[in-house]
Amino acid sequence: MPDWPPPYTIKKSLNSKRISLRISSSKGLVIVIPKRESQKRAIEFLNSKFNWVQKHLHLLQSKNNLITVPETVFLCSINETWTIDYSPEMGCRAIIGCDEQQKRIRLKGPIEATIPLLKKWLRTKATRHLLSMLEECSQKIGLPYNLAKVRYQTSRWGSCSKAKNISLNCKLLLLPFEITRYVIVHELVHTIVFDHSALFWKEVARIIPDYKALRQQLKTIEQQLPNWVY
Repeated sequence: MPDWPPPYTIKKSLNSKRISLRISSSKGLVIVIPKRESQKRAIEFLNSKFNWVQKHLHLLQSKNNLITVPETVFLCSINETWTIDYSPEMGCRAIIGCDEQQKRIRLKGPIEATIPLLKKWLRTKATRHLLSMLEECSQKIGLPYNLAKVRYQTSRWGSCSKAKNISLNCKLLLLPFEITRYVIVHELVHTIVFDHSALFWKEVARIIPDYKALRQQLKTIEQQLPNWVY
């Protein structure tokens, strides 16, 4: 028989008229009781829901097992490897701490709550470096742009509007520098040729003669990225 009862917290609610149970990765098992209800009655209710609690705790654990926190993150474009110290804890607020000097990330909390923090860190890191790479490349090849931002995108590596506003996918920071640079050049060329005509590819080839090989690598490289980025 599993350990019983599992860890839980009791929350008094002004709006609740009856006792209820809630289970989540971020807060664990919570017994919600009306303001004037006793804790003894709350425990009795919990015991009466033994099968329900065991079932949903198992489902939650199975769901969490599909998500893994990496031991390291390799930012290939800038050749940085970050070590991750992860402490999985149910029922607490997820927190993240970063040490730039030691290249170390400390994560604490349930998996489903810490992965979004890791993604946010990646976006912040990518914003700093990708925008710097974009500006440097823009000046070097003589193709100015208007505005630029870095986003967490699922289907595109980058885009450029007719107003010359460029958007870059933060996951580019995980790719080899040559491929990331190709994407940046690709979007900068769109500031003068908006479509993918022969003229567009001629301009790309003028800047990156071997762009076809990089373009081909880009089509399959997403399969090599770690599962936590999705």
